[in-house]
Amino acid sequence: MLDPLPGHERFKGYLSIPYLTRAGTVAIKFRCIQDHDCKQEKHPKYDSEKNAGTYLFGAMSFWKDSSIICVTEGELDAIAADVAGLPAVGISGATKWLSHWQYCFEGYDEVIVLADGDEAGEKLTSNVMGSVHNGREVRFPDGEDVSSFLVKHGPEALRERVLGHGR
Repeated sequence: MLDPLPGHERFKGYLSIPYLTRAGTVAIKFRCIQDHDCKQEKHPKYDSEKNAGTYLFGAMSFWKDSSIICVTEGELDAIAADVAGLPAVGISGATKWLSHWQYCFEGYDEVIVLADGDEAGEKLTSNVMGSVHNGREVRFPDGEDVSSFLVKHGPEALRERVLGHGR
């Protein structure tokens, strides 16, 4: 494991998740990857620098030539969707949707909310669908999300679930 950059020592043992844009990196979020229960260890599973702000993760997906874009709850789910060839942006939590983000989704034929199979997935869907005019929900089974579905079933099955037959 590499040593953290100066000023990031407290994030040792965390995965760095950079929020990249065409203008460069706007924020970095960190996720604990240690094999233990973060709550029991009394530290957050996710952490960030102070004043990191709220951004859409995966903003570079807006620059891909696609008529659709997916919205996920979490950065790792957006990465999983992208691995399967689905352009995606991630929201850092089900209730973190900001209404002005709706303008980022103008011009897409479809905005597909990839909803976790839990209450938070319902909240994210409600928040996004209440803002965009061209939204569609794809819900995952109870207790599953984009990442777990990809690991369990593979990228082809994920694309099939999201895009359906004949697309």
